[in-house]
Amino acid sequence: MSDQYRSQTKKVRRARAKGILDQLVGKVKKPTIKLRRTSKAFINLVLTSALLIAICAACFSIFGLSSLFSVASDSFIIMAGSLEIGKLVTASLLYRQWDRFNYLFKTYYLTAVLTLVIITSIGIYGYLSAAYQ
Repeated sequence: MSDQYRSQTKKVRRARAKGILDQLVGKVKKPTIKLRRTSKAFINLVLTSALLIAICAACFSIFGLSSLFSVASDSFIIMAGSLEIGKLVTASLLYRQWDRFNYLFKTYYLTAVLTLVIITSIGIYGYLSAAYQ
């Protein structure tokens, strides 16, 4: 190390010890993000919109899958409804507990949700193709 570097580090240590380093450098302000408070009406609007979209997609999927497998449509409607509810609950759990889950849980739940999304898409396709015919 050079003598100049040593003398500078000694000066910095002395300044820190005396508590005048903040005066020399100036206080560094952390960048802050100010979030606006969201109104309850907007939260309710977003919630209602999300629920309507989820219910509409679930209905299309359930009736579409039951039209593809029309042999046991009543039991299939119950099963598909359970899968739709499970998909929403699992996606919510995954979002809320992402930091707490280990890699294995994240992989399993993400795979389950993606599989259920594909099943929902197949059901919506079945509903739309049945409506087209």
